[in-house]
Amino acid sequence: RLVALSPHRETVRRTLSFLSLPSNFSIGIRGMYKTVDLIWYAVGDKSADFNFYTKRALLAGVISATSLFWINDESEDSADSWQFLDRRIADVLKIPVLQSRLQRFACRVPDPFKILRTLRAR
Repeated sequence: RLVALSPHRETVRRTLSFLSLPSNFSIGIRGMYKTVDLIWYAVGDKSADFNFYTKRALLAGVISATSLFWINDESEDSADSWQFLDRRIADVLKIPVLQSRLQRFACRVPDPFKILRTLRAR
């Protein structure tokens, strides 16, 4: 998208400004959802569980952040935007590692309901 939209950067800037207005926000959200849904569909995603929503939310975040960065990028061939996109993708790829760490931590945290039941039984 960055390459295809390069000649139309000012149009993208104005469109994003228009879609950020409260009265147009729902149009922007619907457009973003359709975009990320089509991307996931194109790559063969068939998830029907919680992953369906998390994948789309994460991709929407990456696209939004990169688009906002790109409209102000004055580097040659948008090199800074491509680096920004790479960093956002790297951030998303860290999520499973963080999730695993949180699950290991959660296993060591005592169950507060069990503690309350024990106290109540006394």
